[in-house]
Amino acid sequence: MLGNLHTLHMNWCTDITDVSALRGIHTLYMRGCCGITDVSALSGINTLFMSGCIGVRDVNALAGIHTLDMNGCANVADVSALVGICELHIGRTQWNVRGLEALRQSGSQIVVW
Repeated sequence: MLGNLHTLHMNWCTDITDVSALRGIHTLYMRGCCGITDVSALSGINTLFMSGCIGVRDVNALAGIHTLDMNGCANVADVSALVGICELHIGRTQWNVRGLEALRQSGSQIVVW
């Protein structure tokens, strides 16, 4: 649908709720898109910046992703499915996210903002 689009910036697009048409994109910036609740269609994406996407609760489908920025995604409670991710960005208040220690032990780089 979007052709050969490599990178898309749609930060702060608060009215967007469906990202299923974006599955073929390599890098997606969707910071502050609080209307998005389901990111399962983005499982094939390489890099996803979704800080501040407070509607997202489940990131299990993103297990194959390379880099994920979920700083400020306060409703994500479990990242254990992301074992093997290269780089995960979280906020200082997200230390209690389930599975974080397993990611650290698997060699994933955890970046705290």
